[in-house]
Amino acid sequence: PISLKLTFDFINEDVRVGLYINRTYIGKNVWIRHISNKLYVYYNTEQLAIHTISSKKLNYDKEHYAELLSKVIRNKDDVANLAELNLQQMDDFL
Repeated sequence: PISLKLTFDFINEDVRVGLYINRTYIGKNVWIRHISNKLYVYYNTEQLAIHTISSKKLNYDKEHYAELLSKVIRNKDDVANLAELNLQQMDDFL
């Protein structure tokens, strides 16, 4: 099984975190720091990502989603458009 160790600097009970992390960091101690409306994700001193927290039920990074999608889509030219369409449909649904 794949595991990811997370350390939270601050998260309240209304925040649920699901993160895409590069496979390089699976099983390593990754920590999350909450400042204002952002979550900062670090491995040691390396900043891995910044995620903006909003009132939406699902917060995502379009580039991360497109990267994940590119691993399962054969025609790489369609990835950006398909990612945009999928995320818009998800926003409309939620």
